[in-house]
Amino acid sequence: MRIQHHASLGPLTLALVLIAMIDGGFAPRSLRAQPMPIANPASPAVQPSAGGSVSETAPVFYVRDKDGKLVLVPDITFEEYDRWWNRKEGGGDNGAPAFAFTSVAVTGTTNGDRVELALVVEGRIAGERQGYVRVPLGLSDAFLRKPAEYEGDGDLVLEFQPKSGGYVAWIRGEKDSSHKLTMQLLGSVRKLGAERSTRFELPTFPTRLDMTLDMPNAVVEVTEASSKATAPATNNGETTRVNLETNGGQIELRWRPSRGAVAQAATVLEASCASSVRIERIEGRRRIRGEANLRVFSYGGPIETFDVRLPPDMEYTPTANPNFSIERLTADAEAINNGGSTVVRVKWQGAPTSGPIELRLLAESTKSTANGVKLEAAGFEVLDAARQWGHVDFVVDDEYAIEWLER
Repeated sequence: MRIQHHASLGPLTLALVLIAMIDGGFAPRSLRAQPMPIANPASPAVQPSAGGSVSETAPVFYVRDKDGKLVLVPDITFEEYDRWWNRKEGGGDNGAPAFAFTSVAVTGTTNGDRVELALVVEGRIAGERQGYVRVPLGLSDAFLRKPAEYEGDGDLVLEFQPKSGGYVAWIRGEKDSSHKLTMQLLGSVRKLGAERSTRFELPTFPTRLDMTLDMPNAVVEVTEASSKATAPATNNGETTRVNLETNGGQIELRWRPSRGAVAQAATVLEASCASSVRIERIEGRRRIRGEANLRVFSYGGPIETFDVRLPPDMEYTPTANPNFSIERLTADAEAINNGGSTVVRVKWQGAPTSGPIELRLLAESTKSTANGVKLEAAGFEVLDAARQWGHVDFVVDDEYAIEWLER
């Protein structure tokens, strides 16, 4: 019983090696370079055929057999070679798998931003095989916490192939011999507000999945292939346990507090803003007005209140909106005139919701517009939002022009 770690050559590498061997002097004698005869300057370099045309022949390829003799390989395409390589390394005749899974099980425990996994794979060698059999295991997003454990009458080599989907076990044994591999791995847990998620890829085989989540009363969703379903879960007051059967392949788990616990979860806001600054003349007076169309969403508890900072030198313009009450928090007009920013507090007055909710805010510049005026090209900002983005449009009447200055 032996476990090794090494790097392997793929089919493309083998093809390059074969070509290098042929070019390097291992071609048959008839293909080796021969002394170049001295051409008669009076005669043409190429003698045309009787028909007056020159024909092109297809390239010829040779490989060595087990006795070291070069053998002609006629009319083989790369696709045919690739299929042969895959059957040789991981499958049997007619594409039949060389390793038959009998059991795949995954247990895991989440702890903050990581998940500890244990993968146990059992199977047997199917049919008479020479050399090692390739067994893809997946789990490209996880790494080993300790050396893998192997049980069986044979040898096992474990390697990581990122371009092939993760870990690969190479197993050598007699026909119908049984093999068992146990791997202890560490993966990551992603956070978005109150929601948590983790994903990993497993062998495509019915798999027992037993996960313990460090969140009480969690609602758990499992996604595999193109299907999504709520997973059955049990709660012991401190954690949530999920035990289910999957078909393997790409698996994603998402969990969040149950509806009764959402009200106590922290409100984590995401916002987008399409804002504009309009410079225009109304009734003979130049005015600079700002407008923001906000879209706010919560990943945690329901939206209750949030604060919005207006662009510098702008004052809030009250507007009627039955779903919101808006309170101006900063009242120092002198500070605003000196480049300060107004902050307003928005209170949602509709039914409890995590959004998205949409809000329109108006503001007007407090700066004198008698002569040229400098404005900071800034938009409206939802304070303490975990993530926000947007754009600012400038709209100018024909009689005005904008000059952009660097700060």
